[in-house]
Amino acid sequence: ERVMAILHNLTPLVEPLSIDEAFLDVTGLSGGGEAIARQLQLTIRKELDLPCSIGVATNKLVAKIANNLGKARKKDGKPPCAIELVPEGHEAKYLAPLAIRELWGVGPKTAESMYALNIETIGDIARQKEKFMIHHFGKNGYDMWRRAQGIDNRPVEPEQEAKSISNET
Repeated sequence: ERVMAILHNLTPLVEPLSIDEAFLDVTGLSGGGEAIARQLQLTIRKELDLPCSIGVATNKLVAKIANNLGKARKKDGKPPCAIELVPEGHEAKYLAPLAIRELWGVGPKTAESMYALNIETIGDIARQKEKFMIHHFGKNGYDMWRRAQGIDNRPVEPEQEAKSISNET
């Protein structure tokens, strides 16, 4: 709750993803994404003494992947406190070398089918013809092809109904 309060103090456009993750739309704020991320990380560290990793990108898909990769690169045994920036216009290039399993919508069975077609990276998906992806994977093929281009037009949605309730210890 205290982390979310800090996020809401920055922008009203906060979409909680889980108990400790959220998407923020900081489009109207001054300073640029990297500066905003550094200030946010510092505020959370100073006020709550918590580590905080942030993915900065033009959309939710790329920001989430950037956050995951930034955390994964920290291998010093300490809690990750990463900031991973993907500049506007470089989304597809950033995603291209990544394994297909990093992309939303590619689960184990889909990955197996893709490997059989010699598709191993997100860039391999992006290089396919749109019709090829639809032919082999249906509507999900189209969605994966768009995501592989770094395209995600979903807005940050501050108010959502709970999809599930979980208990974590």
